[in-house]
Amino acid sequence: MKPIFRQLLLGFGFSLTIVGFGATWINYRIIQRDFARQINIRASSITQSLKLSTEGLIELGYFPLLERAVTNHATLPEVKEVAIVDPNGKIISHSLVTNTNQPFIEIHPTLNGLVETASLTGDTQSQRVKLDGKPVFVEVLPFSNMMFGTDMQRGVAIAILDLEPLEKEARKALIVSSLAIAASILLVLVMLSYLIHRIILSPLSRLNDAVYDSKTSGDFHFNAGELNNEITFLAQTFDEVYQQLATYEELEKEVQQRKEAEVALRESESEERKKAEALSSAIETLKETQIQLIQTEKMSSLGQMVAGLAHEINNPVNFIHNNLVCANQYLNDLIELATLYQQTYEEIPPEIRAKLTDIDFEFIQEDAESLFRSLLNGSGRICELVVSLKNFSRLDQAEQKDVDIHEGIESTLLILKNRLERLKKTSLGPIRLVKNYGELPLVNCYASQLNQVLMNLLLNAIDALNEKAAAIIMITTEHLDNGYLRITIADNGCGIPGDIIDTLFDPFFTTKPVGEGTGLGLSISYKIIVEQHKGQLYCNSEVGVGTNFILEIPCQMNDQKALISATNAAENN
Repeated sequence: MKPIFRQLLLGFGFSLTIVGFGATWINYRIIQRDFARQINIRASSITQSLKLSTEGLIELGYFPLLERAVTNHATLPEVKEVAIVDPNGKIISHSLVTNTNQPFIEIHPTLNGLVETASLTGDTQSQRVKLDGKPVFVEVLPFSNMMFGTDMQRGVAIAILDLEPLEKEARKALIVSSLAIAASILLVLVMLSYLIHRIILSPLSRLNDAVYDSKTSGDFHFNAGELNNEITFLAQTFDEVYQQLATYEELEKEVQQRKEAEVALRESESEERKKAEALSSAIETLKETQIQLIQTEKMSSLGQMVAGLAHEINNPVNFIHNNLVCANQYLNDLIELATLYQQTYEEIPPEIRAKLTDIDFEFIQEDAESLFRSLLNGSGRICELVVSLKNFSRLDQAEQKDVDIHEGIESTLLILKNRLERLKKTSLGPIRLVKNYGELPLVNCYASQLNQVLMNLLLNAIDALNEKAAAIIMITTEHLDNGYLRITIADNGCGIPGDIIDTLFDPFFTTKPVGEGTGLGLSISYKIIVEQHKGQLYCNSEVGVGTNFILEIPCQMNDQKALISATNAAENN
């Protein structure tokens, strides 16, 4: 009876679902309308209150009280910012900005049209926009045209409401009401199920049980009870048919069982062979994948740590770097003032002359400029390193996007600068870099993973030049005619023997001493280039001359994926 019961339930359930969706849509429209009305009422009440409480203060020039009134309005629930702007668009008071006379459009350029329309027309303007990626509601209420002594434009009161709390409440109301509608539909469906089961399905179930029991006992027994004539007639008819078909069912069952046993035996032998082969392949793949996942997780954790450190260092370093310029100017002004004082007054009091001698004022004049130049160079170097770390990790960007390949190379080189300079082996001198960069378009790729490949290849080149005096690494980039990008990293190291070049990209293969390499760097790099970027990674080497690692990837991965899909479809057809 389950199929019949399921079909009936599906029919009634489908009908009730349509009704439920209609009720939910109507409920959504009502809540959406109420939400918009509440926002308009809330914003209007705040701007009206702000206008009434600040008009007199503006006319009397009580700006401290005006700032307090603006600040008090900003503390109201859901209020993000409030501001008073004069007819010229300059801030008179702002809840977040202390610099008055600053143009309001410098803070929120996207609101310029809204503010100008309200100022020129004298009509209240409101709009739902996004500021800093968050939804807000902005209402601009113009003051009287006589307020600032001009007929053409008016000053405005601006209120910006944070919509996130209100949207959460609206969503909560929608969810609760939708759950109530769903519960009502479920209750109706349960009641229908009960009635169907009692009136129709229960008698049919007893008839079905009698049929199944007759298969084991050989006799058909059915208790009609209070059944209607239709079900009773069905039971009688089935009893007659059953008697005729009982013999044929046994014979057919025996024949079918023999056929099934024969087919199952053949399939079992074939499946066992396939399972054995698949299991062997799966074990090897699992071992390789497990190690690669561990290495990938380490790189991901390292990238997160690098990005976090770069983010934490970025703000204080920028603060120091920017303030050093001001401090330099201040010190120069003080030195010029002291010099001017010496030139103006020939007779300097003994106490001042002694202090000038004590602090060696002439030396300060000569050394101040070089001191601040050194500080600015150092802070600038730190800023560049922070930017390089962020570019290398690229955790704040989408996984696949258009990037500047040269920027990724430069970031990787900056991180490896210490290894390239070989400070621990000063007798060998630094590794010389030769860059032959071609003109490249933006490349659509997995930037973080491509940076990992560049890091692995450059580290291998540096390790190959570890004991070489006149060491050179040459990086060449070029845009090929087939729409691919080619990056070549060449070194003049000892080279790689030809008999092991074919195994360079195998998992766990390494030529480094025990404990210095995992044998996964080139293997992971190969998978990133070939499997994820649909490109090529290969090596050319000559013993005693050097090694070239060459990678080629499509400049636009989406086009490459579409081409591969079309090719596979054509082959299948």
